[in-house]
Amino acid sequence: MLKKYARMKIKLAFFSIIMNQIMTTATQQLLDLLSLTPVKAQRFMGQSVRFFGKRVFGGQILAQAIMAAAQSCDRPVNSLHAYFIRPGDSDFPIEYEVTCLRDGQKFSLRQIHAYQHGQLIFTALISMSIEYAEFDYQATVPPYPAQPPQLRHQYATAFHLHIEPQAAQQTTDAVKDEYVEYAKTYQPLALEYDHQIYHQAILAYYSDYSLLNIALRQLDLDESDSNLMSASLDHSLYFHRDFRVDEWLCYQLHCPSAQHGRGLNQGTIWQNNQLVCSAIQESLIRLHK
Repeated sequence: MLKKYARMKIKLAFFSIIMNQIMTTATQQLLDLLSLTPVKAQRFMGQSVRFFGKRVFGGQILAQAIMAAAQSCDRPVNSLHAYFIRPGDSDFPIEYEVTCLRDGQKFSLRQIHAYQHGQLIFTALISMSIEYAEFDYQATVPPYPAQPPQLRHQYATAFHLHIEPQAAQQTTDAVKDEYVEYAKTYQPLALEYDHQIYHQAILAYYSDYSLLNIALRQLDLDESDSNLMSASLDHSLYFHRDFRVDEWLCYQLHCPSAQHGRGLNQGTIWQNNQLVCSAIQESLIRLHK
């Protein structure tokens, strides 16, 4: 009996080591995805990964666009407004062109164009600003715990982040149409990456993960339905306060409207009872008859 118990402990220890290595690899792979290669002046190349088929995951382009803007400005991002013009090919790299539109005393503005196969697939305006305290207001903190009460997805998946959906519970009329989930990196960011721009880029990457599906949930549509076509049309982010992506973030999502083949998806991201980011996205929704 003791020998059997000892063998079980060894197996569990070995399994824990392997899973820690996988989780560390997932975090490092995400950071590697944010590393852009200079091509020429104000042009950078970013690698692609395949997550959801051949189409490039929109969060990847958002994150790499932020990193491209950061090559010429050391200020953190305060807002991003992007349009997805054509589907990207996840089997090929993406080239980012940065144009400096303004460098003021408090705000800098960058325009980012992303190209693939010689075509423009994405464009964004990214505002970056000096942070200073003058006033501080936020909406009421939502009635959800600061972190998931129990972990159900403890091990690394194909996606680079640890994501935990909020457990089903009785809700009030105010929150019954919401979807809530939690996310963070599997491992703490190493010192060389512990800069707010990396935290913002990773949050931008994550912000697109579930946002597209909120309108589908409200319309009772199945994202795996072969007759359904859905895609992000645009994506806006507003960064309000500093945060860490290696600590739990609470993503509160809802769809206020869906019409004319388009759905409006909105999200607020909370950490330590503070509203740290807001996301807005319009998505294309088509049913082939």
